[in-house]
Amino acid sequence: MKLATVDSVLKRVSINSTLSGAISSAEAGLEAATVLLSNLLDTPLNRQEVHDYFSPAPSAVGYPANLYLTRMFVSSAQAVSVGYGTYSGDTVADVYTALDPGLFSVDHETGKVAVSKIPSSGKMSLKVSYFAGFTDETDTNIPDWLREAAITSAVYVMHTQVAAHGKQDILDISPEYRRMVYSMVQQHLRPRMNCMFSETSIVVP
Repeated sequence: MKLATVDSVLKRVSINSTLSGAISSAEAGLEAATVLLSNLLDTPLNRQEVHDYFSPAPSAVGYPANLYLTRMFVSSAQAVSVGYGTYSGDTVADVYTALDPGLFSVDHETGKVAVSKIPSSGKMSLKVSYFAGFTDETDTNIPDWLREAAITSAVYVMHTQVAAHGKQDILDISPEYRRMVYSMVQQHLRPRMNCMFSETSIVVP
């Protein structure tokens, strides 16, 4: 997938789409940008249904917790569910008791779930089920800052005239390119302190 349209890139550089090689250059730049942004943000960007499992330490029971999901950009169109129970490794067979939605909050962009208190029942397992990511470059849920980073990155690639090498070559060819993209998204990187991390994550095919 891509995070912006080819037309948005060509418009930025004022290039007509009928110009030979223009579309392929813009596409290569956008593909490279998507790969790099996914790596920098440490999250897949394509839309997926995900189940993340957490195993709180016994000492954490009864206290608040911040759950660090394996994906950013959690969909707000579908409900996020948090449950507690016993992990079996089978998303169908798992029996989890749903936590009251009033007992947790979701930061949809960062993919962090704040639980007001870890339940004392169950066998120390929490399950968070959600959808995350984007369908394609026309998805209106793509944040403006992320779309802008993709367009600016693609324009950089076109200006440095390396698009014809393919997206992996673009990623490998320029440390300056990486630094530029990093600077655009640095403030959106997720802090990893004071969070509980998922031990197991299952993506539904």
